[in-house]
Amino acid sequence: MALASALASALSDAHATMAHAKVHEDYAAADPFSSPVPPSKQNAPPATVFKPTSVTPPSPPRTPTSADKREPASTVAARRALRAAVERVERRCARVEAVVASRLDALDARCTEMKTMMVKLVENQPTKTCLDAVKAAREAAARAEVAAQQAQKHAEASPPLQRERKKSLSDRLAALSPLKKQPVVEEDALVAAYASYQDQEPPSISRIPDDFATIQAAIDAAEDDGLVIIAPGLYREALVVARPIKLEAAETTSDDEGVGAPLTTVTVEAPAPGSRALLVTAAGSCTARGIAWRCSTEVNELARPCAAVGVKGGRLALESCAVGSASALSGVNAQRGATLSLLRVTGANCRHTGVLLSGAGTTATLERCDLSENGAHGLEIQDAARVDDALRLRCAHNALFGVFVSDPGSSSKLRRADLSRNRRCGVWVQSGASCDVSDATFSKNGEHGVALSEDKSSAVLRRCAFAGRDDHLACFNGAAFSSLDARDCCYEPGDDDSPRLEAGL
Repeated sequence: MALASALASALSDAHATMAHAKVHEDYAAADPFSSPVPPSKQNAPPATVFKPTSVTPPSPPRTPTSADKREPASTVAARRALRAAVERVERRCARVEAVVASRLDALDARCTEMKTMMVKLVENQPTKTCLDAVKAAREAAARAEVAAQQAQKHAEASPPLQRERKKSLSDRLAALSPLKKQPVVEEDALVAAYASYQDQEPPSISRIPDDFATIQAAIDAAEDDGLVIIAPGLYREALVVARPIKLEAAETTSDDEGVGAPLTTVTVEAPAPGSRALLVTAAGSCTARGIAWRCSTEVNELARPCAAVGVKGGRLALESCAVGSASALSGVNAQRGATLSLLRVTGANCRHTGVLLSGAGTTATLERCDLSENGAHGLEIQDAARVDDALRLRCAHNALFGVFVSDPGSSSKLRRADLSRNRRCGVWVQSGASCDVSDATFSKNGEHGVALSEDKSSAVLRRCAFAGRDDHLACFNGAAFSSLDARDCCYEPGDDDSPRLEAGL
């Protein structure tokens, strides 16, 4: 028993000693100077220790591996995310640099092109002339400004002139009147108005071709309400009027009782297919007398047909004029709130319509006009346009209707009109439009004298004469006869040999 207890005690002491030695060896391997074992004894042979034969010697210390030196997973993920973000920023910077480089190249090319154009403009003789003129005008303006400043300084330095004020007309009348004198009036309003009227200069007058080679040049140089007198002849121009102007033929004929334009001696023809002979803009106001307006006679199937005269929001007054031709879509096309006045105008032989009115605010008055023998209608009114008064209008021998009124708000007032011998109807009203006809003649139209189409269309007829084998009055597509008010009208069957009825003519 004693021997067994001694052996166990010796074995426990040996294990304790070996553990203590291993700790010191680990410290020494990390830092020799931090080990509690003195350096002199670090390499000393180990002490003889009793080792039982049955005891297994301790394993040598484990050498750290690369797996022990690995970083944490969170640090590795953060480093990878940072690297990916840096790569994305680099790629975006590369794209931005490419875009900037391409745009800089395009800008350099544009600058080079503009420099080339500037060189060409400077080398061009008309451009040099214009630049010299601008430079001379600026120098003249500078000299005038210097002269005005000198004159102002001289006036300020000079003493004021003492002038005796002349007595006005009221002063002289008050001095002669035996009645009580009235308070002195500085200036008589009547005398001032008369003086201002006397000071007005007459509008400028230009003559073609004496003063200008072209009509457009005379229009551009004329003052407001100026007059351009045109000698007889053919003028191939596309006139644009953007100011108040008057155009008149030098030689005109007059026939106060006739319908339609008399013989004209001045013709303005569009220079190319698809262009107008006259265009009046929204700022323009034109009065023309004794001129024939027509489109180009050249044939071009690719050119879009247009009206011989166009009015876009401006004012146009035609007297004793002829409009349209076989190549014109219409004689006059007034739109966008234009104001049209026609007196003794002929609009015939057009591809579609003699006179076309469209757009809200567009108004027209016609007197003794002849709108016949057109490809569709003599007079067409649409899109809320209106004819305030048409006196002694003739719309005959048209391919469809004499007068065509369409769309809500569109209206026409016809007096003493001749609406005969049209292929379909004398008057056709549709889509909620209205028409007022009095003292008119409807003779030998192809289908109907007056026809309504669609709901809310209406017509009022007073003292009209109908003749022929057609159905004088008709309603289609939901139009009601109650909307067709005809009173004091006469209806006769007539035939091809019977004389035409005249109502109110």
